[in-house]
Amino acid sequence: MEVERVRTYKLLGVIISDDLKWNAHVECVIAKAAKRLYALRLLKRVGVMPKDLLKVYLCSVRSVPEYAVQVWQDMPAHLSDAIDQRREQRRALRIILNFLTPAISKD
Repeated sequence: MEVERVRTYKLLGVIISDDLKWNAHVECVIAKAAKRLYALRLLKRVGVMPKDLLKVYLCSVRSVPEYAVQVWQDMPAHLSDAIDQRREQRRALRIILNFLTPAISKD
């Protein structure tokens, strides 16, 4: 029996790479959250109430970056910044409450 060698493998929703870095997992999490934010935007367009949109966000979007955080929490700062939940929360607020958040200055 031959065992196939792969570069990445998804185990219980966490992508593990052969070099034990979290880049592939972070890319997957960001893409999955973006798809769900788009679904939230579509729900907004069809007239779903803001309180219901908030429930959808909490159940389906916010859970994505929080899943298995105990396993991959000690990732490098640049990857942690890429998966930053505050950015995702701002996007969700813009969709749900229909307002623009002010730009954050880096002074």
